[in-house]
Amino acid sequence: MSHVRRWRCKSCREIFPGTEVLIAKHPFISSGSISGCPRCKAGFDSTAELICDVPGCTEEASCGWPIPGSYRNTCHKHWEGK
Repeated sequence: MSHVRRWRCKSCREIFPGTEVLIAKHPFISSGSISGCPRCKAGFDSTAELICDVPGCTEEASCGWPIPGSYRNTCHKHWEGK
């Protein structure tokens, strides 16, 4: 079971799937890239919050465990399916 990671921008608080994250070549590091919010365009390489992958939950992911072919990222409430 594959999960699409969801992120919350700390600037505008928008939640969006990882497939919508803006990615561009880093202007100062030749082999690096930078990420940004698709709504407000704020950069968030270190300021985006990973959101629990349980449908309907909007809490920040704080736990995780490997599953076949992927990795679960959940809030404490949904850790190990609790």
